[in-house]
Amino acid sequence: MGTSRLTFLIASFLLAGASLRAQAGPGALPRALKLGDYLRDDYVRGLIASRSPFRSSVYDSPQSAKVIRRDGESVLIAVFNFHEGGPDFVILPNGSLAVESDAGSDLSNLTFTILDSTRFRMGFDKFEPQTFIYVGNLDRYVAKFTVVGDYVDGRNRRYAFRADGTAVFPDREFKYSVGTDHVLNHFDYFEDETAHVTYGFKWHNGVLDLFRTHGAIGQDVDNTPFSTLRQCCGKR
Repeated sequence: MGTSRLTFLIASFLLAGASLRAQAGPGALPRALKLGDYLRDDYVRGLIASRSPFRSSVYDSPQSAKVIRRDGESVLIAVFNFHEGGPDFVILPNGSLAVESDAGSDLSNLTFTILDSTRFRMGFDKFEPQTFIYVGNLDRYVAKFTVVGDYVDGRNRRYAFRADGTAVFPDREFKYSVGTDHVLNHFDYFEDETAHVTYGFKWHNGVLDLFRTHGAIGQDVDNTPFSTLRQCCGKR
């Protein structure tokens, strides 16, 4: 083989190798997903439109997912009904998934695509692929579109549900979270995490009714509100 021919082949090989490395380099890989909570996009649309987690519930696939760092790897955890864990996956550097735990699901038909750092599509078992979007902190996100704001009741007493998870009532201040798990509580509710008490809530005609609950775990809600609030003092 002539020297010029050998030089040409070596140069071609090096160029091809450089091209392959560029295609496989960080810029060509799917962007890493942000760590935190993700919700199905149809759940999010329903939540924003209705201000009701209960009416926004969807049951034909995982409703939410969480991306965490564990042992130096990004792990995606699927969650059903905001109540029970589904499969766990390791997100590989090439944007595909490796099954860590199947949680009893059929994962032979798993599909997964990272759309960008805040969105992915996933389907498995009998569930059609759905788009999940990043919401950061699930509790804070759901509260923002349901109860966060300043209010007054019929006696002009002030109430507030703050974005940081603090509620202020006329007689006390406490930490709260809006419920998303409706397996047992078939109504919208929030938890007083300080006193460990469950309250129901319902929007109608632009006012917010608050209800006491009863039962072993607050799974039954009163028919009559103990307070009716209207928003005041600026936007939510």
